[in-house]
Amino acid sequence: MFDCVDWDESGENGSELTEALFGDVKKQTVPSNVSSGNVNAHDMSRKQWRLKQRNKRKCVNKYRSKEESDLKSSEKSDQPTENAKSPKDIKNVPKVIDKVSKQKKNTSTENAKTRKDIENAPEMIDKVSKQSKPKNFHVTKASSDNMNESCSPPKKRKVKIKEQVNEVPTNKENESSKSLKDRLVEKLESSRFRFINEQIYSQSSGDTHELFNSDPTAFQVYHRGFGAQVATWPVNPLDGVIRWVKERSPKLIIADFGCGEAMLASSVKNKVHSFDLVAVNDRVTVADIAKVPLADSSVDIVVFCLSLMGTNLVEFLVEANRVLKLRGVLKIAEVASRFSGLKQFYRDLKKIGFDLHKKDTTNSHFFMFDFFKTKNSPPSCLSNDYSGLKLKACAYKKR
Repeated sequence: MFDCVDWDESGENGSELTEALFGDVKKQTVPSNVSSGNVNAHDMSRKQWRLKQRNKRKCVNKYRSKEESDLKSSEKSDQPTENAKSPKDIKNVPKVIDKVSKQKKNTSTENAKTRKDIENAPEMIDKVSKQSKPKNFHVTKASSDNMNESCSPPKKRKVKIKEQVNEVPTNKENESSKSLKDRLVEKLESSRFRFINEQIYSQSSGDTHELFNSDPTAFQVYHRGFGAQVATWPVNPLDGVIRWVKERSPKLIIADFGCGEAMLASSVKNKVHSFDLVAVNDRVTVADIAKVPLADSSVDIVVFCLSLMGTNLVEFLVEANRVLKLRGVLKIAEVASRFSGLKQFYRDLKKIGFDLHKKDTTNSHFFMFDFFKTKNSPPSCLSNDYSGLKLKACAYKKR
């Protein structure tokens, strides 16, 4: 036996070995069984076996190429024949495109003309009817309405809808402008209210009375501004005064100094004399609270509810002492921030003729005091300087 590694078909040694083993291969004839393909592997040479394997591969490749070509042809046959175009058709494609584009332009211009004619149809009908009407031609309302409905294009309806939609923001703009105007007016009134309030605290009651007489709108502005401020308060001290009076006898006579709208008089059964610089209603008597039209010792209760305003507070308190009966009650309700020292306030009131009976300083916003009249105020008290009765001005914040 020999090793296949030493085999060399192309060399000289290989040819000698093949001649020695198999004889002259070229001279030998192929047996019938080899030509028929029924040769066993043991009966054929190595070269013959290799040839056989090559032939097999070639046959397989042939079959594969045929199958692929058949598949491609079947796919092409499945596609529509319209897509398959000849070279002549491909060359004529630009010409066809030009023709189609020209046709589209012509159709678009024709459509535009027809639309214009449709839009102008009602006008043309009116002109023709005005110029000359045939004898046997009668246009009824129903027919004219139908003509207008049929001839009116839908675009006009869309335009109308857009116009209606555009009207909505104009109304909103008007509302916003109105709201801006109202806000500006409110700001102006609030600023004017604060200015008038500063004037009232920095001048005497007589000067304030002249101010309101010369400019009636000033009191209206002040009255509205004060009402707006009262609405923001957590507690209204006037409600406490009304409850306190209702707990007393209805026979007691009351004098309300700086009454405003005279709410005390309308809330209790007692007889109430209501005084203020301007009369808001019939219950109010116009008067400077430094000089009220009442007799001496004619009143049981005097009320100052947020009305100790001005530079002449001593005159207000002396007038209250004059009007009150002996052991009559002086009821004071004021803003807590106006007081700098309560002890000095009590001492100065005692000099005028009032003794402290009861106080309520638990509320952080307002203080309530009850004083009894113990004596008539001396005539020299008006010339004295009472530092405890100089209350701070009430400055309202911007809201």
